[in-house]
Amino acid sequence: MAHAFNRTPKNTKAGFTVDTAQVTFTGAPGSTSGGLLVQNVQIQYQQQVTFVYDLTDNTRVYYVAGRAEGTLQIGKIVSDVSTYDAFLNTFGSVCEEGTMTISGIQACTTDSQSTNAQNTQITIQRPVVVSYGMTFNVNDGLIQEQVQMKFPDLEFGDGSSSGSGSGTASNAVPVNAFGGGVIA
Repeated sequence: MAHAFNRTPKNTKAGFTVDTAQVTFTGAPGSTSGGLLVQNVQIQYQQQVTFVYDLTDNTRVYYVAGRAEGTLQIGKIVSDVSTYDAFLNTFGSVCEEGTMTISGIQACTTDSQSTNAQNTQITIQRPVVVSYGMTFNVNDGLIQEQVQMKFPDLEFGDGSSSGSGSGTASNAVPVNAFGGGVIA
């Protein structure tokens, strides 16, 4: 049978539902995830790369990788003061060691043991708040907050927990996204 627009048929691989996605924040005072009313998260992770040229051989170029670092923006609605206080006590101080984890099951089920389920976990190591702002809208009466953070390392894993309480997946890639070592 011919396609209606004379196009090549698509091969559907899999589907997933949004209700398995989750963002968690953990740190020294314990889990500070519940009740934060996080509405959106945006992550940027970059490395500085410099090209070095040799005046004695103009056909060569050398790549010099600088340090990697990332930024994280969180849009949230003002919530319970004690919950947000715990969040700021952990992530507002450069002396605390918190982590942020984005995880989810990529499947049309919430069962991580399903044969077509893939656990995914992204862990942001030691994010710290560098900027805070808020907006109040008269139409809905909500106070919306914008929190900007910086972090040194981003890890990817399969979502299985190590049980160490560190918030890092046991199968997390032990280097940052650009191949550099993780600072301990």
